[in-house]
Amino acid sequence: MAKLAGSRGAAFCRKPDLSRAGVLLHGPDAALLGLRRRDLVAAVTEGDPMRLTRLEPEAVRRDPAALDTALKARGFFAGRQAVAIEGAKDALTQILAPLLGTLTPDDAFLVVTATGLGPRSSLRRLFEAEGALLAIGLYPDPPDAAEITGRLAAAGGPRRLSQEASGRLETLAAELDPGSFERFLEALALYAQGAEELSAEDVAALSPQGAGAEVDLLVGAVAEAQAVRIGPLLARLAAGGTAPGSALGAVSRHFRRLYTLAVAPRGPMAAVEALRPPVRGPRRDALLAQLRIWPAPRLETAQRTLAEAERRLRSPGEHPEAALVERILLRVALMAARN
Repeated sequence: MAKLAGSRGAAFCRKPDLSRAGVLLHGPDAALLGLRRRDLVAAVTEGDPMRLTRLEPEAVRRDPAALDTALKARGFFAGRQAVAIEGAKDALTQILAPLLGTLTPDDAFLVVTATGLGPRSSLRRLFEAEGALLAIGLYPDPPDAAEITGRLAAAGGPRRLSQEASGRLETLAAELDPGSFERFLEALALYAQGAEELSAEDVAALSPQGAGAEVDLLVGAVAEAQAVRIGPLLARLAAGGTAPGSALGAVSRHFRRLYTLAVAPRGPMAAVEALRPPVRGPRRDALLAQLRIWPAPRLETAQRTLAEAERRLRSPGEHPEAALVERILLRVALMAARN
């Protein structure tokens, strides 16, 4: 089946196989899909915006011929064209199926993004089954050391990382939301341009330590049922420029990590000891204390609550973002308090 995930999917987006006719990027995080779509389109079009055509799903449904025309068009500019459809649903499957089977490497490269597609999605099955197509599942797990190194190199930075620099970057990747970490890597690549190896000092020079420390405090307050601290911490983060949605994302990622540790086959203690980069000292003690007060079933409920809040923030319409995030984090903290 034609599908990729994780670091292999991210690597494909940076350096795609242009013998393919098109790619479906799917996963729960719209921001992450947007980042990888940007990488893929830039690689296909060599950064030339005149070689990209954007189409809305509803427009394609109303006029399938417009998509066929865009895919078969030959541009005025040399190089492969690209057609992007964002926010696709299964309703597009019947429209796309007869068109995609006729595409060749001379036609435009189709990039489709979609959130909320389950394993039985007809759109996923279409891209997984058709030999010239590819489905890439993208999930908000922090990038590993190899992916971080690749992204730095692609942005013009050093191709080697010291061991300490690699560990610090993996920690930051787990703490920051994907968009913030991406911007940090771009700034870091520019800062260290020309260096043969990235050092820990380079990372420290640009690390968002102030915001990171505040976010750590917020994550700890939620995970340790310290509900009274949540409101003031959110206010301080907002004053420092951290969006409520980013704070929510950090808490959500931490709870996914707690759940993974809680259900580890050899037990939470062994799972914490096996973490890479290692977690030691007060951070290790705090992690173990949180695992003692959060049984796996309650962690699962907390994850669902946080994920639903993230979906609400990404959905169209007006949302009182700060109020919604504070209410959800208080609800989660109180789950632990009842334990």
